[in-house]
Amino acid sequence: MSKIRSHSTYAISSIKSVSGPWPFAQWGMDIVGPLPAAPAQKKFLLVATDYFSKWVEAEAYASIKDKDVTKFVWKNIVCRFGIPQIIIADNGGSHKQNSNQCLKEKAEQAKGKWVEELPGVLWAYRTTPGRPTGNTPFALTYGMDAVIPTEIGLPTIRTDAAKQKMPTRN
Repeated sequence: MSKIRSHSTYAISSIKSVSGPWPFAQWGMDIVGPLPAAPAQKKFLLVATDYFSKWVEAEAYASIKDKDVTKFVWKNIVCRFGIPQIIIADNGGSHKQNSNQCLKEKAEQAKGKWVEELPGVLWAYRTTPGRPTGNTPFALTYGMDAVIPTEIGLPTIRTDAAKQKMPTRN
């Protein structure tokens, strides 16, 4: 006897693409929180994710106003990656991004120290291979893998080549 599994079906019109046409053309933006209160009463994250590379930018705020969003977009998107074609802010729509869920979980685990740990969490996310490509957001953004802290002390082809090219000091 064969087993039949029930699969969820969706109308074609309800399926949305989560990939951009090229890096940094299409960003998704969301607010994560409230989170455990951190210094300066910061309890919200403003998060932007590039749909192509899955690169994430995030900053902590006590409250988020229009001027904060404008400044965030200018500083973290336009000045780093250029003017995007579109920024989608769906106000917490049904398609929550994995990066937002990961950031929320890490912040809740860190209690009031999550603002201090945010750069490390972003680094970990940016240097972790994603599905389905197996590439990291860092590699898709910069065209090469990041040198991770464990590589610094270990001889690898890349670190050996870099040492040979560096000028020696006497």
